[in-house]
Amino acid sequence: MCNIDKDCANGTYCFQHIKCMKPTCDDGFKNQDETNIDCGGACTATKGAYFWSSDNKCHLTKEPSGKLDITLSASTGESELSGSAILNSLTIGIDNGLSKTVFLKAIIYALTENGRPVFPDQEGINVAIENVELDSIASSGKFTKTISFANSTRRVLAGIDGDSSYQLKVEFRDGENVLIETKTWTHP
Repeated sequence: MCNIDKDCANGTYCFQHIKCMKPTCDDGFKNQDETNIDCGGACTATKGAYFWSSDNKCHLTKEPSGKLDITLSASTGESELSGSAILNSLTIGIDNGLSKTVFLKAIIYALTENGRPVFPDQEGINVAIENVELDSIASSGKFTKTISFANSTRRVLAGIDGDSSYQLKVEFRDGENVLIETKTWTHP
């Protein structure tokens, strides 16, 4: 019989103010050295180290963040003849925090520092530098792809000095061409 944990012998706890019990990894209480209820600490070997707050159960993997984490980095240069900016490559990094596999394509545009198209068509609409299909990215998966502009006719940004500020805007669209996210890389 017990009312509080102090009523029990060392190494046990007072279960529902009724009886002393030894802590376990499935007793429904945060005890031992658990980092959450029946998860982490001594329970890591049997239940896993992570805790999903959405279902209050122990899991061996972290819960997806519910978003795509996208990073961009670019390699650029300057034309020896004109001094214009040159695009060498763009590296896209994606960490899929969604609970599903995603199929994406990246549409890459060049913009001036004021956000105007570098390659406008006759109607002033921005023309893409590249349109690249990306591999499928599994839930909790990571993906990195470097896109080379070596053979692109839009590699040289005429009228923009190599040391001037400009942007690369990347639209990420799904298999049905629905815009998922837009990211921008800015030089310098």
